[in-house]
Amino acid sequence: MFTTDKLRPMKLKFLLLTLIILLAAVLTAMVWQHSRYSDIRREYAQDRQSAFHGESLHVLTYLAVPDSRELIASLRRLRSAAANEGAGRLIYAGKVVRNHRESTQVREALGRTVEWDAVVLQQFESREAYSRYLQNDEVRTALSAFPDQFAHGMHRSAAQSLLVPQLLLVRKLQRLVTFAPSIVPFEAVAGADAMEPSEAVTIFAPDGLGEKAIVVVNLMLEGDDAQSAANAAYGDQMLSLFAEQAHGPIHMGTSAPIDFPLEYTSIALVYYPGTDYFHDLVTSTFFQGVIGDKQLADTMISITVPITNQL
Repeated sequence: MFTTDKLRPMKLKFLLLTLIILLAAVLTAMVWQHSRYSDIRREYAQDRQSAFHGESLHVLTYLAVPDSRELIASLRRLRSAAANEGAGRLIYAGKVVRNHRESTQVREALGRTVEWDAVVLQQFESREAYSRYLQNDEVRTALSAFPDQFAHGMHRSAAQSLLVPQLLLVRKLQRLVTFAPSIVPFEAVAGADAMEPSEAVTIFAPDGLGEKAIVVVNLMLEGDDAQSAANAAYGDQMLSLFAEQAHGPIHMGTSAPIDFPLEYTSIALVYYPGTDYFHDLVTSTFFQGVIGDKQLADTMISITVPITNQL
C-alpha cells in the first residue's frame, strides 16, 4: 500500500514528465511552423532572405524601364553587377502588375507620377556599403537602363521576422480551440465581376507569373491615434486570415530614408498565394467588411509577382 510520502515523488515525476512532453510538443510545433513558412517563402514567394542576419540595411529600389520587354534582361545585368561588386545581396525581385496606391510624398519628391515596373529588395552590410555599391561603374551602367528610380531603406529585425510565424501559429490554435468559423472559402460580394483588382494581375497568370504568389509591397505612414486604432482593427482581422491560410508578412521593418527624407513609419512585404486567391480575397465580403477600417496618413502600395528565379 502506498503511503503519502511515497506518492509525493511519483506525482512529482509524473508532473515533470508531463511538462517535458508538453515542452517537446511546443518546440516541435514551433520548428515545424518555422520550416513550413521558410519553405513557402523560398518556393512560392521566391524570397531569398536568410533566417539570421546581423545589423544590416535592406533597400527597396523601385524601377521603371522605357520598354517593359527589356525588364528581365535589365534586372539580370543589375544583379550580375551587384554580384561582381560583392554587395547588394538580392533578397526579392518583383514585377509590378499594379501600382495600387501612389504616395503623395514620393510624387512630390520626384515631381511627377511614375508607373513602376519592378521592385527589388537587397541587403547591404551598412549604409556605407550601399554607397560604395552605387559608386561602382558596372552598377551605375546597369542602373542607367532605368530612367526612373527611387530607393528607400528598411531596418529589418531578424528576431521579429522569426516571431511572426509563431504568432500566426498561436492565433491559429486560438481559433481552433474557440471553434471560430473558417474564413475560406470566401463569399463574393454582389457585383464582384465589376471589382477586378486589375486586368494586369490576370494576364500574367497564363505564363505562370502570379499563379502561386502575389507580394504586396507597402510603404506606410501611421496617422493619428484614431487612424492607428482603426488600422490595428483591420490588421487583427487579417492576422486571423494569415494564420488560417498560411500566408502573410515576409518582411517587416522600420523606415530608413535614402533618396529623400520621406516620413514613413514602417515597411511590409506581404505574400498572398496567387492571383486567383488574391482576386477572391479582395472581392469577398470578409475583405470588404474590414478594409474600411484601414486608415493610414500616407502609403504607397505596389502589387508584384515574384521574378527572383528569372534573374
